[in-house]
Amino acid sequence: MPERRCSASTTEPVGRKERAQFNAKVKEEEEKSLRSWAKEMTLWVSEDDFSKQYKSDYIAEGAEQKVFLKKDGKTVIKINTGHFHATWLDFFNRLTLHKALFPEVQYTLTGLTEEGDQLSAIIEQPWVKVTRGATKE
Repeated sequence: MPERRCSASTTEPVGRKERAQFNAKVKEEEEKSLRSWAKEMTLWVSEDDFSKQYKSDYIAEGAEQKVFLKKDGKTVIKINTGHFHATWLDFFNRLTLHKALFPEVQYTLTGLTEEGDQLSAIIEQPWVKVTRGATKE
């Protein structure tokens, strides 16, 4: 069986542990590039600036994000750490898929920041009162 390769010097990870180690290295490199890109594109928001603008509008949080209601009462701002995604590419693919499946409540990436020492995406979404989860239909 030919050896699978993911670069010129390393073999492709095959097991769960190897895949997790590989993804951790990829995510670390993605974060360096994303920080640099966000600053270059003026999409970087310091943690202090974000806190000053939205701290009083905090409404909820979950395992991977904090949620704030904008002053218009129609939009939420979320700081998402990407915690549940192996890589940032996985996270951005999820946003794209969400947009295709749920266009009326699509996410819009508005910037990047830090939450503690962790890179976080700032996303906006129309606020909706949820009465049930999404169905297969």
